[in-house]
Amino acid sequence: KKKSSLFQAHIMSSNTVEERRLRPVYDAIESFDYKFAIKETNKILKKEKKNKLARCLRAFALAKLGRTDEAFDLCKEVQSEIPLDERVLNMLTIVFRLINEDEEAQMCFVNAIKKKPNDEELAVKLFYEYVKSGNVKKQTIQADKLFKQFKKEEYMFWKLVSTVKIGYENNFYFRLAEGIIDKNKKILNFNSTEKILLYLEILSKQEKYQECLDLLEEKKDVFKKKEYEIENKANYHYYMKNYEESKGLFRDLIENYNVDEWGYYVKYIVNVFELIDNDLNRLDEFKNETMEFLKNQQESERGSYVRGSMK
Repeated sequence: KKKSSLFQAHIMSSNTVEERRLRPVYDAIESFDYKFAIKETNKILKKEKKNKLARCLRAFALAKLGRTDEAFDLCKEVQSEIPLDERVLNMLTIVFRLINEDEEAQMCFVNAIKKKPNDEELAVKLFYEYVKSGNVKKQTIQADKLFKQFKKEEYMFWKLVSTVKIGYENNFYFRLAEGIIDKNKKILNFNSTEKILLYLEILSKQEKYQECLDLLEEKKDVFKKKEYEIENKANYHYYMKNYEESKGLFRDLIENYNVDEWGYYVKYIVNVFELIDNDLNRLDEFKNETMEFLKNQQESERGSYVRGSMK
């Protein structure tokens, strides 16, 4: 028995009768023979005029041949019947996105949810449709609906991430994101590096660097790699113009974590220049200290690369 391809697996159930009928269509599509795929769907539709999946596959082949109006009309026909079958919904959304009709792809799940309002999977798929189309505001609203209806922590994080994405266009939303955290501290569990980095991003975009440092101290055991924690601390100290602390932390990163990370050297030296600007009387002191430090690293046998001379 021939194994189903990735394309087939994406939309096919375990129904073997359906699989046998549709396999020639799938094979034709994966061979880029869209005309033959249409021919095969015609055979199926002659016997089963209302076969939703066959009509969707026909629409896919039509779209690939550039016959987008026909593909759109066929998909709208199936959409109007409000299908709930996962395979049909998947194929419908694939075709709608293919012909740049993202809103129609979303409406497939909006309509299905009206029929099955307590179906969590459908609600999640609608969220993903908003993500795929880049509709951040709608994905934020959908994440909020998911949390209110199904009370799962992950959905609150989805809302938080979505709010942060809007924040890159309007800084006010970083304040809203922080408000979401403050109101839901009993629900949100910042127990992973990724979640802590999200929280830090929210605070740092508001220039709340001391709060960032406090959070890093509070959650220091969460970081799987100590290097991430120290690098973030070093950056926040730099933003706060604590150049001595920042310089020391970047030196620590170079000496004890990654001697070959060029970015650490750049930031170390930038801090040195800032300190010199603040106190020119210490120019020779900083110069000698920096040259000695760099020379020691150049001669170090740690790391994976051969470093150039200081000549």
